[in-house]
Amino acid sequence: MIANRIRPGVRRFFRLSLGRRDIVRADVDEEIHNHLTMLAEELIRMGIPEDAARREAERRFGPLDARRAELHRLAELRRQSREIGDWWWGIRQDFRFALRNVRRSPGFAIVATLILGLGIGVTTAAFSVFDSVLLRPLPFRDPSHLVVIWETARDASSDLSAGVFDNSRDADEWAARTRSFDGIAEATWARGPQVYRPGSGPPRQVLAIPTSANLFDVLGVHAELGRTFSRDDILHGCAVVLSHTFWRSAFGGEPGLIGRTITLNDTRCAIVGVMPASFEFYPRATELWSLMTPVADTMLARHAEHYLVGVFARLRRGVTASAAQHELRDIQASTTDATPFHRDFVPTVFDLQNEFTWLAGRNLRTTLAILLGAVGLVLLVVCVNVANLSLGRAVTRGQEFAVRVAIGAGRWRLIRQLLAESATIACLGAVVGLGVAVAALRYVNAGKAMELPPGGTARLDLVALTATMGMTLVATIVVGIVPALRATRVNTADALKSTSGKASGGRHSSMLANALVVCQVSVSVTLLVGAALLLQSLERFGSAPLGYSPDHLLTAHVSIASSDTLAIKRAFGDALARVLATPRVVNAAWTSVVPVAGRGDIQSVVVERGAAARTDSLPDVGVQEVNATYFSVMRVPLVAGRDFGVSDDPAAPPVALVNRAFVDRYIAGANAVGRRIRVGDSSEPWITIVGVVGNEQRTMVTREMSWVSLPMVFRPLTQSRVARSMTLVVRASADDPTLVQHVRGAVTSATPDAIVSDVATMHELLDRFLASPRARAEALAALALLGLTLAVIGLYGLLSQLVAHRTREIGIRVALGARASQVIALIVGRGAALTATGVALGCGLAIPATQTMHSLLYGVTTLDPLTFVVVGSAMIATAVIASLVPARRAARIDPMIALRSD
Repeated sequence: MIANRIRPGVRRFFRLSLGRRDIVRADVDEEIHNHLTMLAEELIRMGIPEDAARREAERRFGPLDARRAELHRLAELRRQSREIGDWWWGIRQDFRFALRNVRRSPGFAIVATLILGLGIGVTTAAFSVFDSVLLRPLPFRDPSHLVVIWETARDASSDLSAGVFDNSRDADEWAARTRSFDGIAEATWARGPQVYRPGSGPPRQVLAIPTSANLFDVLGVHAELGRTFSRDDILHGCAVVLSHTFWRSAFGGEPGLIGRTITLNDTRCAIVGVMPASFEFYPRATELWSLMTPVADTMLARHAEHYLVGVFARLRRGVTASAAQHELRDIQASTTDATPFHRDFVPTVFDLQNEFTWLAGRNLRTTLAILLGAVGLVLLVVCVNVANLSLGRAVTRGQEFAVRVAIGAGRWRLIRQLLAESATIACLGAVVGLGVAVAALRYVNAGKAMELPPGGTARLDLVALTATMGMTLVATIVVGIVPALRATRVNTADALKSTSGKASGGRHSSMLANALVVCQVSVSVTLLVGAALLLQSLERFGSAPLGYSPDHLLTAHVSIASSDTLAIKRAFGDALARVLATPRVVNAAWTSVVPVAGRGDIQSVVVERGAAARTDSLPDVGVQEVNATYFSVMRVPLVAGRDFGVSDDPAAPPVALVNRAFVDRYIAGANAVGRRIRVGDSSEPWITIVGVVGNEQRTMVTREMSWVSLPMVFRPLTQSRVARSMTLVVRASADDPTLVQHVRGAVTSATPDAIVSDVATMHELLDRFLASPRARAEALAALALLGLTLAVIGLYGLLSQLVAHRTREIGIRVALGARASQVIALIVGRGAALTATGVALGCGLAIPATQTMHSLLYGVTTLDPLTFVVVGSAMIATAVIASLVPARRAARIDPMIALRSD
């Protein structure tokens, strides 16, 4: 009976104790003691002795220590949860109040959100491109072990100092003797586009890159369908591997095409595999890969003495690139080949990812670094601008903060509230910024801004999103903490006495606002100087004398899909005759290359000097094949001798024209007409120079912002090998949009085997070459203009707040006789002084900042004084114009109203 009465009491005690939300650790022992005493007293009243009653109560109560520990744990958890609940409740209240303030001030919220969104968006996009190109590993197996081997000139001052010339014999010797690599493979793009004949429809050109059989094995990639090359494929004729894009476009993604054949340059080639959609190699436009065979090597060797071969290798684990390079140079030093090429060139090992970046754009790495730094500065300007706006807004809320302090709110509580408001604005800005970043990355991936290297697809991944979150946090701190620390230093008594609803932030707030404006101006000036230098370089580069006239000049690449030499020569002759008969065509000519595309075949040349003729030479002379009308079409002047004529037929002695750069380098300014040269190896015949022409400004693969006058040898087409592909240059009497169709029709009407592609004016070709510098200059100019706009907005906001806070002072000045012009001069002078300070600091920052841009400039230096003067003057003039609006408002203040307002 006693147990039955005690047990419900124990249950009731724990139910009440566990249900109490206010129980704490210190109350547990007292609660247990009181309840045990109550149970013992009840047992005593029932007639049980006191000692026995207490023992029985404790025994019936159960394991006291375990229950006491459980109550202690629950009490501690409840104390902690109450503290967390209070903290979380406060945070929720802060954000609820922040949202109410956003709705209460929609103008400020929209402006701040858009400004932050633009800054975060462009920064996220720039970081995504930078990450995809320079930081993200290539999509190959163990990409850090992949390298490319080029042979570079020992002489750093040579035009070939960064050349990429090689031949397959070197690669074979390296593969046989080196111990630093797990595999060495080759690929070449010297052959150019090839003719593909589909089963139905006209032939067309495709970019087919010959590779060695083990290239895909060295890269560690596998085919999506079928397989990649094997060494047995060399014994079975032509084999090709298709890109995923070509497979989709040419075959509609048919899965059963493995084993079928396609016609490539009149050769039947077996399809052995299709690569995945994610696989890209250089160049990115490659449509299929063919197998390098001895026959293909012979064709390439006839195409150029030192043709362009890339040697790609995989380092063995534990072997560094420098150690591998040292071994390759030791191998070359021990070889018996003493040609000038091997005497003056050495193998150099480059990281594959870095080399892909260099091939995509000679200055792409520098460009991305500069743009990333520029968008970082723009984000800083954005944050400072919004911080300045927030500071002005927070200062006007001085009376509100004074009331909060008066009723017990601490400074940290006010700072937390302002940080919650800035976090709300920053999060909204991040959402807008993600939309801006997505749009910008689509533009970049479309190839409209810059060419990305293979495997470099810019996208919003986890890294980019993490960067966006970091920028949002930085924006929250910059936008919120500076105004919060300043605005919460309010004098409660002065603020509560104000009847205007505004409280001045005092002298310290004014100094802080001035510093923020100066910071914006200085960063904007730095960006403007960099943009001005790039724009000047672009203008001077695009307007530089080229040595020929690009006006009214049309070009077209023409290929003849035939293997008959006579048919090819007849087709080119007929096509030229039909083009000349086209209305508005003044003249036309065939050439193997146009100047904006480089210098064509690169050969060695020997100049005869009596009995002491040189027997060797570096391959540093361009050889261009043209017909007799080429120089008149291009309007290149004839300096000495004669042009090609009808007498220069295949049966006549070989002749050539050279340019002035050739004469300056090889003949030292002497009379070149009548001298003999040998182009190529010693088996080639001697050629007589019959004329000298002016220099055409050409491009080099190793230089981006540079026109160079390279030594050239021009051979007549009538005495040159027959090529399937040539470039047609047409001089028109005037620009005519229909001329493109007329020229295309004239060429295709001459022969059904003609493939006409890349029809463009010379100005369009020049624009393509200038596309990367233009995109770089325009991007930096856009960022600089954005920074300028934000700086002007910041200055305008500061002066508007100045007028609002000094209304009484201005009213007194006017009442004492100050003229409107004096009031305007006061406000404008304040803005001009702040701007001048920012300009001085910005010019000082621009001097070291622009030192990294020297490789991007043409015809201007990084310390160009005119640029600094123009940018500084333009910045001050813009600031003065922006200051006139608040200055005129101040000049119209009625002194009576201003004096009564306080």
